[in-house]
Amino acid sequence: MRLALFALMASLSVAEAQLPPAANRKIDFEKDVQPLLAAKCYSCHGEEIQQSGLRLDKRQNALRGGDYGPVIVIGKSAESKLIRRLVNGDGGLQMPPTGPLSDEEIGMLRAWIDQGADFRIQVQDEAAPTPVDVKLATLISAVRSGDSRAAAKRSLRRPNSSMRTTPLGRHRSTTPRVSAISPP
Repeated sequence: MRLALFALMASLSVAEAQLPPAANRKIDFEKDVQPLLAAKCYSCHGEEIQQSGLRLDKRQNALRGGDYGPVIVIGKSAESKLIRRLVNGDGGLQMPPTGPLSDEEIGMLRAWIDQGADFRIQVQDEAAPTPVDVKLATLISAVRSGDSRAAAKRSLRRPNSSMRTTPLGRHRSTTPRVSAISPP
C-alpha cells in the first residue's frame, strides 16, 4: 500500500516537473485568458459546440467540466486536467488538436488557475427597462384575475356606446342592422 502511494506521489512530481512554470504575474481574464481561449479552445468547447460535453466560454460550465469530470481544479493548476491535456494529452489527444500552446501560454493558464480561475468580464450597462403603463398594468391584472367588470372599466379602448356586453363577454350592437341590399 505504501509502495503504491509512493509511486503515485513520484509520478505526480515527475509530471509536475514537466509542466511549464506558472507565470509570475497577476493574470487578467479579459486581457490574457479569454482571448487565448477564444482563439484556441472555443471552436470545440464554446457556445455552439461542446466536444466531450466541455464548454469553456462560461464560468459555471467550465468549472463543472465535461463528460469526464472537472478539468479545472481552482488553485491547483498542476492537478487540473485542462493543463495536463495541454501539456501531454493526459492519456488522450493533446489539446488543442491544431497544435500545442507555447510554454508561456500554458504558464499563463496555470497562473490563472492558481490565482482562482477568475472569469470576471465586463458586463455592459443596459438601458433601464421602460416602465409599464399603469393603466395597462391594471387592465392586465384585472384580466388575469377574471374580473370582467374591472377589465371593461379599465379598458384602454372603451366599447362603442351603442354596444352592450352579452353574458359571454362579446359585444352586441343595440342599434338595428341596416341591410346593405336595398329592396326592389
